[in-house]
Amino acid sequence: FKPADPDTAAIKYIHSQYRPDNVIVLYANNSNPFQSSGPNPVCKKFYVPPELEFYPVKSQEDIEAHFSRKDKLILLCVREPQLNAGFPVQDEHFVKVFESMPKEYFHLTGNNWEKEYEAMNIFQFRSCRLMF
Repeated sequence: FKPADPDTAAIKYIHSQYRPDNVIVLYANNSNPFQSSGPNPVCKKFYVPPELEFYPVKSQEDIEAHFSRKDKLILLCVREPQLNAGFPVQDEHFVKVFESMPKEYFHLTGNNWEKEYEAMNIFQFRSCRLMF
């Protein structure tokens, strides 16, 4: 079973793989996993652990400002439309650890709905040790 909402799957992944007090979640514009996307975003406060830190980022400089944090793991959440629009996720800094819907799936279905699906991607900062 996979949730249809990409945010729910991303939240489940963060909760299952990381301790909230040990993580910083950075998110691109309109990519907060704890807030629905669209014209009327709704915050999913029920799922937000109080000790979890999360910050919006708009540029590579915003992302790099958090690199000095060595006490916590850094995760970056970016929806597929932001990646396609050129949001700066550099491979030398990040490794993809989660994808709510793999691109290969769309090649199998053939029903052309991938343009409307805003897949959520989670990247982990490479200098952090992987938790799994």
